[in-house]
Amino acid sequence: MKRIVLFLCLVGLFTSCRDKSTLEKEVMNVHDEVMPKLGELNKDKKKLQTILANSTDESVKTTLQEAITSLEKADEGMMDWMAEYKLPSDISSQEVYLKNEMMRITKVKTDMLQSMSNAKLLQEKYK
Repeated sequence: MKRIVLFLCLVGLFTSCRDKSTLEKEVMNVHDEVMPKLGELNKDKKKLQTILANSTDESVKTTLQEAITSLEKADEGMMDWMAEYKLPSDISSQEVYLKNEMMRITKVKTDMLQSMSNAKLLQEKYK
């Protein structure tokens, strides 16, 4: 009987570790997908800043500045997420932590991709 209980405990521990590991990989996959785009994001920002510097139309300047601010916030979101990410050593709290981090990094991804898409549209519009 003790062996069965021990076996079931070990299976439970292995399963919870595997689930955490899978969830951790999913979180890191989202990060790894968008992290390399930071260089492109910064290029988009510089291009918009150049267009802004050469613009005389106040409404265009406002639109460009809002887009630049959106890019900066997306960049800050990634930097903040990376600085704050720290997997708890307590195994029992890792699953909840990773689920929250998945939501956070998904928002970072969305913010980055949307701000970059908008920047590209503005670059085309105000060449």
